[in-house]
Amino acid sequence: MGFTAEGRKVEWIPSDEVEGEFVGMFVRRSDTEISNAAAEFSDKVWWNRHQLWLERIQSGEESSDHPSFPKAREAARRIEAEYGRQNLGWSDFDWGMLNGRLSALAWVLGSDWDSSLDT
Repeated sequence: MGFTAEGRKVEWIPSDEVEGEFVGMFVRRSDTEISNAAAEFSDKVWWNRHQLWLERIQSGEESSDHPSFPKAREAARRIEAEYGRQNLGWSDFDWGMLNGRLSALAWVLGSDWDSSLDT
């Protein structure tokens, strides 16, 4: 076991092409890459849920008087600025896939299986 110059954990295995050389087979990405991906996926899933909340407010099902609404609106704007609103509107299938990736990353980061499904 070892690490590449980029910090990725690898298992060094003999090269099939050059005798005496070794290549790194990724064991997993660095913790930083995993954490960054989990944060991005979490932001995007949260943004989608926020849009559903806005739809309920516009339809009259809920009120925007909720005490957390101003902070939620700020968070949605931050996410839109960071990723671009055009990169946030996906189909239900794509959102489901993103949610699944977030669950998998939560599990990789140490959540037990049941809580990793609560994204």
